[in-house]
Amino acid sequence: MVWRMTRAELKTRILTWLRQNAIPLAVLVFLVGCFLVTSFRKRSEGPQTGAIHVESVPSRAEVSIDGRLWGTAPLTIEDVAYGEHVLRFEKHGHEPVSRAVTVSEKEQTVRSTLKPIVTTVLRVESEPSGAAVRVGGEEVGWTPVVLEGVTPGRYEILVRKDGYKLFQKWISLSQGETRVLPCTLESKTEAVLEARAQESEASVRQLVELAHHHILSNDFGRAAPPLARALEMTAGSGEKNRWVFEEIEKPYWGRYEYGGAEAKMRCREMLEDVLIAEVKARPSHQVARNLLVELLRKAGRWERLAEAMEAGVIPIETASPRELGLYGEVMVQVGRADEVLDKMVRKHRRNRDCWELTYAIGLVHQQNGEKVKARIKFKQALLHCHSDEARARIQATLEGL
Repeated sequence: MVWRMTRAELKTRILTWLRQNAIPLAVLVFLVGCFLVTSFRKRSEGPQTGAIHVESVPSRAEVSIDGRLWGTAPLTIEDVAYGEHVLRFEKHGHEPVSRAVTVSEKEQTVRSTLKPIVTTVLRVESEPSGAAVRVGGEEVGWTPVVLEGVTPGRYEILVRKDGYKLFQKWISLSQGETRVLPCTLESKTEAVLEARAQESEASVRQLVELAHHHILSNDFGRAAPPLARALEMTAGSGEKNRWVFEEIEKPYWGRYEYGGAEAKMRCREMLEDVLIAEVKARPSHQVARNLLVELLRKAGRWERLAEAMEAGVIPIETASPRELGLYGEVMVQVGRADEVLDKMVRKHRRNRDCWELTYAIGLVHQQNGEKVKARIKFKQALLHCHSDEARARIQATLEGL
C-alpha cells in the first residue's frame, strides 16, 4: 500500500525544517544579496581603470609602468588598472627616478624632476697629436682623447709617440671635475738617436728607436743596420728577444702608417733580409727564426720561405719533427712536396705524436689526390693537437676534402 502524505502533513514538515535551519538560510540569503549588490554596483560604475598624465623635467624622459616602456614624457597613459603601480623615469645623463603611484581616479597627473648625473671628464691633448695615451695602466686611445665618467682618484698619465720622449705625469681628479691635460712632446732628433746608437754601450731600445725613425722616413737602407745590430745583441736573451721582436713587428704589420703599399713592401723585404742574415749568422737564434717564418707565412711568400729554409733557416738533415713538418707544409705550397715526403715519413715513424709533421704528410697526400690517406692523417693530427687555432685550421682542411 503506497503511503500518501496529506497537504497538512507536508506543510507541517516544511515549517519544521525551516525552523531548524533558519540561521543557515539567513546567512545564505545575506551572502547572495551582497554578491548581487556588488555586481550591480560594478556594472553601473563601469570598468575599473584610469589614466595617468605624465610630465618630466627635463622633457623627453622615458616612462615605464611596472617595467613596461610606454614612451617619452609628456604623454597620457590610458587604461591603467586601479591599484598601486611603479612609475619610472629615465633619461641619458640624468639619475633615474622611480615613484609608487596609486590609480584610483579616472585621470591624474604625475610630474617628476630628474637630476643631472655629475661626471668626471678628462681630456688629454698633445703636440703633435696622434700619441698613444695610457691612464692608470690602461690604453685609452690616441690624442686628442676625451674620457667621460672617470672614477675620481689619482692616476698616472703616460703619453707616447714614436720619435718623441715619453711624457709622464700624475694627476688627481675630483667628482664632477672637467680636466684638460695638454702636453708638448719633446722630439728625439735624428742626431741624438744616431749619437746614442754609435755609443759602444748602446742599448737594444736605442737601436730599435733609431731604426723606427728611418722607417718612418721610408729610408729602409739606413733602418737595416741598427735592426741587425739589435738582433745580434738579443741572441740568447729571451726577455730582450720578446721585446725587440714585438718592436720589429710594428712597421711590418702596419700598426702605424709609414708610406703606403710600396713602402710597406720595401719595409717587409728589408725586415726579411735582416732576419735571414741573422739566422744564417746565428742558427741558434730560435726567436729570430720563428719571427722570420711567421712574417713569410702570414704574407703568403712561400717561395721566399722555401728558399730561406733551403739556405739554412731550418737545417733539414738535423731538423726537429716540428721543423720538418713546417718545411713539408711550405714545400706543399710551392708544389715540391715529393722532394721531402720520404724524409717526413721516416721521421714520423719515430714521432707519431708530432701533429705538425702528421698534418704536413696529410697535405702531401691531399695534393697527390689520395683523399683517404689525407683524411686519416688529418684526424691523427687532431688527436695530438692542443692549440685551438691549429685545430680549427686542421678541421677546415679536413672539411675541404
